[in-house]
Amino acid sequence: MVFQDPYASLNPRQTVRRTLEDPLRVHGVTATSEIEGRVATMLRHVGLRPEQADRYPHEFSGGQRQRIGIARALILNPKIVICDEPVSALDVSIRAQIINLLLELKDTLGLSYIMISHDLGVVEHMSDRVAVMYLGRIVENGDWREIFERPAHPYTQALISAIPDPLHHAPLATTGGDLPNPLNPPDGCAFSPRCRYAEAVCRREPGPSLEARDDGHAVRCWRSDEIAGQAALASAEGQRP
Repeated sequence: MVFQDPYASLNPRQTVRRTLEDPLRVHGVTATSEIEGRVATMLRHVGLRPEQADRYPHEFSGGQRQRIGIARALILNPKIVICDEPVSALDVSIRAQIINLLLELKDTLGLSYIMISHDLGVVEHMSDRVAVMYLGRIVENGDWREIFERPAHPYTQALISAIPDPLHHAPLATTGGDLPNPLNPPDGCAFSPRCRYAEAVCRREPGPSLEARDDGHAVRCWRSDEIAGQAALASAEGQRP
C-alpha cells in the first residue's frame, strides 16, 4: 500500500533504513547482507541515495517522503500495489515526478496498480482500466479510453466534465442536489435524485446488472446507450461531454 499523506504515513521515530528493513525481517529475511542490499537497491529505484537511509522522515521533503513510502510498499517485491491518492497531498510541481516514477516502476518491476483517486487527470494518465464508484457501488467500468471518450453513466460524465480543460468551452455536465446519505440511500438508482436523465424507472429500480458488453465496457444505467451516444458526439466535436 502507498498511502495518501506522506507526512502521516511514516514513523517519525524510525530511520528510513528501519522503515524498509522491518517488512523484510517480519517476512523472514534475516541475512544482514541481503537486507542491506535490498534496501540500497530499492532506494535507488525510487530516486534516493543509499546513504540517505540513516536519516529520519523530517529530514526529507514531501515528495521524498512519498518516495520512501513507495520504497516501503515495494521492498517485498509485490505484484499488486494499492495506491490511495498517492499524489493528492503533494505540491503540483512534485505530482508529475511521482506519477512518472510510479509508471517507470510499473514497467521496470512488472507491477499492477490499483489506483484510488478523485483526480480524473491522474486516472486518465495512469490507468489501463477504470472503475467509477458512486455511493459505494461501481456504476461503470471499462478500458480507460472508452470511459473517457464515451462515458455512458451520467455520474462519469459529470466527473470528466469537471477536469480543468482550457482548450474546450463546452457546458459542463453538472449535477444537482447533495450526495445522499450512504446509510439511507434513495430508492432505485442512488444517483437518480441528482441525474438530469432520470426517469420513473430510475427511481424504482437500482439499474441493470453490471455486465460487460463485447467491448468490455459495463454500465449500471437504464439509459446508458443514449448517454454514451451523446458523449461520443461531444468527443467527436472536440468537447468534454
